[in-house]
Formats: sequence, C-alpha cells, structure tokens
Amino acid sequence: MNHLVIAFALMAITVAIHLLGGLAVVLLLRHKISVEPHQSLLRALRIVVELFAALLLLHLIQVGVWAAMYQWQIGWDFDTAIYFSTVTYATIGYGDVVPPPEWR
Repeated sequence: MNHLVIAFALMAITVAIHLLGGLAVVLLLRHKISVEPHQSLLRALRIVVELFAALLLLHLIQVGVWAAMYQWQIGWDFDTAIYFSTVTYATIGYGDVVPPPEWR
C-alpha cells in the first residue's frame, strides 16, 4: 500500500509541475508577445527557443523528481537513479536497470 501512495503522490507532483510550469510559460510568452505584437523573425525565433528551453527544463525537473524517489526508496546511487528515470520517462526502456520486484 505504501508503494501505491508514493506512486500516486509522484504522479500528482508530475502533473502539478507540468500544469503550473506550462501555465507560467504561457503567461510569460503571452506577455512577451503582447508587448511587441509586430516582431522581427529573429525575435520570434528567440521566443520559440525560449519556449523549447522552458519545456525541456520542466521535463528535466520531472525526471529529477522521479530520480530522487528512486534514490530515497530503492537506494540507488544518483547516476543509476537519473539514468533509469530518464530512460523510463523517454519510454526507451532498455531493461538493463530494473527496480526490485516490489516496485514493478
């Protein structure tokens, strides 16, 4: 039961990061676009790059939260935890690192 509670809490944290972070990104971009509605192509490209970087950062935060859980609950070192978290998040799933049976 404890594993299930932790899993649901992690999913809630992941959704919150995605929703709140996404909202912050949208509000910032909305402000940037409204300040200067007729922008040059270079400025528009910069905004797209900033959007990409912000979304990438949000995903990295989510991967980090899951990796922290693997360190805390399973006892993996940071490298193994971040590797497994990244491979799982990206749905690659090599299978070379697997959690213990009670966490599957």
